Amino acid sequence: MKQNKIMPAWALMIALFVAAALMPAPADAAEKPRRLSPATRSALVKSQEALDQEQYQKAREILSAYLKDHAQEARAEVYWLLGNTWFLQDNLDQACTSYRRGLTCFPKNASLHQNYAVACYLNRDFGAAGDHFVKAFELESENPDISLLFKAGSSYYNAENFSRAKQTLSRLIGSAAEVKPEWRKLLVHTHVSLEDWDAAETALTPLLESDRDNPDYWKLLAKLHLNRDDYKSAATALTVAYEIDSAKPQSWDNLAEMYFYLNAPLKAARCIEKGYGDSLSPAQYEKLARAYARALRYATAVTYIDKAIDKEPTTGRYKMRADFYYRNRQFQKALDSFETVIRHDPEDDRAHLMMGFCAMELDKWDLAQRAFSGASKSGAYGFWAKSALALVDDLIDAKKAAQQSGIKLSMR
Repeated sequence: MKQNKIMPAWALMIALFVAAALMPAPADAAEKPRRLSPATRSALVKSQEALDQEQYQKAREILSAYLKDHAQEARAEVYWLLGNTWFLQDNLDQACTSYRRGLTCFPKNASLHQNYAVACYLNRDFGAAGDHFVKAFELESENPDISLLFKAGSSYYNAENFSRAKQTLSRLIGSAAEVKPEWRKLLVHTHVSLEDWDAAETALTPLLESDRDNPDYWKLLAKLHLNRDDYKSAATALTVAYEIDSAKPQSWDNLAEMYFYLNAPLKAARCIEKGYGDSLSPAQYEKLARAYARALRYATAVTYIDKAIDKEPTTGRYKMRADFYYRNRQFQKALDSFETVIRHDPEDDRAHLMMGFCAMELDKWDLAQRAFSGASKSGAYGFWAKSALALVDDLIDAKKAAQQSGIKLSMR
């Protein structure tokens, strides 16, 4: 029953990062505001107009020409816009190069760090993306966007740097006035990736407390229990999740197997019933019958095995029904059922043996004698059949002798 460790595919939506890239033009955090030179103003205005008209190549040519002649007076906005011309045409390598050039000149510009982080993330350079999202957050002097730490944590998670992801997400949750559920969920997955199951459950608890009708949280709790080999708690959590979520039949079937493993056949049976309702196959009816029999509910077991027989009669199912009757001490019905088995398979030695035991319980000694005789040559059941036959023979002989002597003898 050992389960695989949880390794969910967690990635931020691309739209989130695209939106982050198209932010307002940056200010030079390292410098005091200053008047723009005519060349700078002209380059910024004309390139922005070209961008607004989706003339990306034209905007790029304007900015590149400006940087060639006026690099010393260039503002951070120039590199930011130049990077955007590449970004908006999905050329992430060139976008990264442009943002990186800007950061060389303006290492404390939050907007450049943020856009560079977005481009790195989309270019699958997750580690660099995480570093620059953090930097962008730390450089925001007024009203820093705390969601940047979530983007950083997501980036580190995708880079499989789970320690940094844990550190960043813990910082996020610890400093936020209002914690979003997706932040906690990512922290849970991070703890799971670090195989710190207790910490994962601690992080998950507030989610469950705030939204107990969310099946995903219960499923996640079940996975945590599975990774600690706590199958009983896992089964309980999954049961809650499936009750909320109207799970698919296969999910209920898998849960039933877990309950079988836990030796809880009634719970397993109820999972099968909930999963399939009135549309059970013969095999599922048989599975239900076995479950109720394990719970010593033989009358219910017979009900379900009869349904299986009605849909698809087999010798094996006739044997099951006969055994259920016998264990429930319904010996006449068991006898009739074992006779049915023998009609379908005259060579079934066990059916002959069990028919003999049923006949003994019903004081049908001649029938018992014939039944045990039929099984006496069996390799598997011969010893039992011969022993029982000897007992029956002795009892029959004793009864005959008593009758001849006028003595009333009980055969029990």
